[in-house]
Amino acid sequence: MRLAIVAGVANHRSLAWSSALSLIQRGGFDNVILTCEKRFLRNVEAIVEKKNEEYLTKSQFDGNNNNNNNSTAVAPPVLSCLPCDLTSEIEVEHLFGEGIPSVLLNQANSGRMPRIDAVIHSVAKAPSLAMKPDAESDPRSASFPLLYTTADDFNSAHDASSRSLITLVKHALPFMSLVDDNIDDVTRFPSVVALTYLGSSQVVPGYNVMGPAKASLEATVRGLALEIGPPPHCVRVNAVSAGPISTLSARGIHNFHKMKDESTERSLLRKDTTADEVADVVAFLADTKGGSRGITGQVIFCDGGRSSFGG
Repeated sequence: MRLAIVAGVANHRSLAWSSALSLIQRGGFDNVILTCEKRFLRNVEAIVEKKNEEYLTKSQFDGNNNNNNNSTAVAPPVLSCLPCDLTSEIEVEHLFGEGIPSVLLNQANSGRMPRIDAVIHSVAKAPSLAMKPDAESDPRSASFPLLYTTADDFNSAHDASSRSLITLVKHALPFMSLVDDNIDDVTRFPSVVALTYLGSSQVVPGYNVMGPAKASLEATVRGLALEIGPPPHCVRVNAVSAGPISTLSARGIHNFHKMKDESTERSLLRKDTTADEVADVVAFLADTKGGSRGITGQVIFCDGGRSSFGG
């Protein structure tokens, strides 16, 4: 069984959701467990249930066709969802200690926790006033949003958007690495993939405190790649820098649509980046034995060439 954990889904527009589907459709994963904030749980459970029904229907249809050819039907892929606040060490510990094993047990898997082949981090959050300052209550912050970001807001953005990757990987690592004496597959290279954005390295008006937070995330990706890349872990860590996409998080960016339009104009392809395009790059990097097995510590851009335009 190929198992992936995808953290940060909010709705069907989330890059986390698109990534989960691509892991199944293109990455060959047959079990993907999503995590979300508790406030999104009911909505995510609904889209997960609907998608699982589609997979089951397709599997039954294919099974009927296979039976006609004296072949064996293949079990459908499975999506699951669990609530988890990645800024809470206790909740992440519970996720891997009890939540994920419970889901797998309910799916009639063996009692032993299977290997996790991929972990996807699609979490970015900053306090609303740090992203969209209130000009009436504080005119200075409206003109200088980063300069007047409070210490609490700065730390909050980094905790949710960067530090959370460390917490997630720390608790996933025992189930990803090759430290188990019974595992001797040295050709298997588990993968961690984080979602980032160009504002980490270039000035993007309106991105405010998320620029430093994403820069921190990318530095964390490189640091983790150094630490958990060598044996016995052999885990690759990369980031995908996506072009502007209309997700729930994007709504918190001041003048997001202007940012998106300018990105399209400066794209070498002169087109918007789609969630499916980004998700397919995530699935490519998540493949444990595929063409990305030699890639680690990198930021891969999927933005139509916008990052090459400069300025």
